[in-house]
Amino acid sequence: MPRRDFETPIPIGGSNSSFLLKGSISETELDAELLADLPLLGKVTLTHIRGDVRDGLATHNSFNVGLWSGTVECTIHDDWLFVALTAGMFGQSIGPVKVRLFYIPQQLLAKL
Repeated sequence: MPRRDFETPIPIGGSNSSFLLKGSISETELDAELLADLPLLGKVTLTHIRGDVRDGLATHNSFNVGLWSGTVECTIHDDWLFVALTAGMFGQSIGPVKVRLFYIPQQLLAKL
């Protein structure tokens, strides 16, 4: 099953603190039926998420949160599918954060 990878830095607390959200999503989840319902609220499962916590001085040990499922809001902007997600790490709330997941081919946009 083809998958798309993505990564984005997520700030935590102060401006110098962040972790790198990395994951992948099945391309089969990006289909005309999904896009026809945008914007939507739903669930998406991100896999292989890894976080590197940086405090501006050092990078702490990476952690693997495994499968993560959270509330998302999908929008399309400039041929990209964006997902705003809300997650919690270290007992604090993070989000919503815009994560650019997929480039949407023009031929698929034309079907919307």
